[in-house]
Amino acid sequence: MGDQRKETSSKFAALRAWLSRRDAAGHKSSPESTTAAPYGVHVWVDCADATVDICFIHGLTGDRDRTWTAHAQQEPWPRTLLAPELKSARILTYGYDAYYLGKDGVASQNRLTDHAQNLINELATNRRLHGASTRPIVFVAHSLGGIVCKKAVLLSHGHPDPALEDIFKCTKGIIFMGTPHRGAWMVKWAKVPVKVLGMVKSTNVGLLKALGSGEELLESIQQDFGHLLQRMSISKTPIEITCFYEELTMSPTGQTVVSRDSATIPNYNAISIHANHREMVWFDTREDRGFIEVSNLLKKWQHDVEPIYEACFARHQTPPRRFQQLSRSPPPVSRSTEAQFDLQQDALRPRGVQAQDGRDVHLPS
Repeated sequence: MGDQRKETSSKFAALRAWLSRRDAAGHKSSPESTTAAPYGVHVWVDCADATVDICFIHGLTGDRDRTWTAHAQQEPWPRTLLAPELKSARILTYGYDAYYLGKDGVASQNRLTDHAQNLINELATNRRLHGASTRPIVFVAHSLGGIVCKKAVLLSHGHPDPALEDIFKCTKGIIFMGTPHRGAWMVKWAKVPVKVLGMVKSTNVGLLKALGSGEELLESIQQDFGHLLQRMSISKTPIEITCFYEELTMSPTGQTVVSRDSATIPNYNAISIHANHREMVWFDTREDRGFIEVSNLLKKWQHDVEPIYEACFARHQTPPRRFQQLSRSPPPVSRSTEAQFDLQQDALRPRGVQAQDGRDVHLPS
C-alpha cells in the first residue's frame, strides 16, 4: 500500500514538473480567451446559411479556446483550419469549469450531471436566439467532455421541454476524442493528499471519481447511452459515432491517459491519432493527419444531413439562400391540373372523410 502511494505521488510530482515546464515555455491562448468569459456557449464561426451546428466540448482542466489551440498558435484550429473546409457550418464552443485542481484557489463543485444540464440549457438558448432550433448538431468532445456530451444527450432525450428535447432530436453525430468511456488512471490523483500537491488549494473529487474504472456513474451513463444508440439504430435514425484514441504516452508518466479499450465503443469506428492525450486535439496545419481524419468525417456528416435539412425547410419555411440557389424547383402546376388531382384524391377517400379544404366528401353508393 505504501509503495503504491509513493508511486502515485512520484508520478504526480513528475507530471506536475513537466506541466510547469510546458507552461513556462508559453502556450498562447487566443486573444478572445483573455477577454471573454471562459464558460458557456460561444460562436467561433457564424454562418447565415448554415446547414449544421458543430459544437466543441473540452475536457478535464480544459478551456473552450485553449484546448483547441495548438502550441505556438494564436487561434483555435476549428476557426482557422476547419471553417474554410465547412463553409456552410456554424461552429461553436462550450466552456465549463472542469478544473478539479483549483485554478483560482477553489475548484468548481458542479457535478458532471450539472455540466450536462447546463450544456443543453445554454445550447438550446443560443440556437433559439440564432433561429437554429431545428438545425442538425454534431458534437466534437475531448476527454471528460465526451462524458458530459453523452449525459447531455440522455438528459435531452424525452425531456418535457420541447426546446431541450430538440437537442437530442437534432443530434446527428458525435466525435469522441480520448473520452474515457470505461475510466482513466487519473482518478488516482484524487487520492493524493492535498499537501502533496503543493500549490493546489482544492480538489473537485467528484469529477475525478467519475473517471475512475468501475465508477457507477460512468458505467450508468455508458450503459444508458449504449441502449439509446441501439434504439436509434433500430428505428433507422442512427446517431453517427466515431472514437479517436491517443497513440502516445503522456510524458513523463509512461502511460496513455486513456487506453484504446477505454476510448472506443464496440461496433463503432475507431481511429488513432499519433499524439498524447493533451495534444491529440492540437492541429497545426491542414496536412496534419488528425485534422484530415476529423475534417473529412465532419464534411461527410454534413453532406449526409443536408438533404434532410433542406426537406425540413421545404415543409416549414423558406430555405436558406444556399438551398434556393442549389435546389431545382419542379415545373409549376396549372390550376386545372390541381383541380383534377383534388377530384382523384376525393374519389379515393371513404365516405365521410374530409378533404384538405375542410368539406365532407360523400361518395355515391
